Amino acid sequence: MPQEVIVIGGHLDSWDLATGATDNGLGSFSILDLAP
Repeated sequence: MPQEVIVIGGHLDSWDLATGATDNGLGSFSILDLAP
């Protein structure tokens, strides 16, 4: 894949212990886990 670019994104849209806290953590962790 020398000529291809893969873009992976996540979002942080919650604070404290709101309902989006788990979603934010999973997205951030997934990106860090995939990074070389």
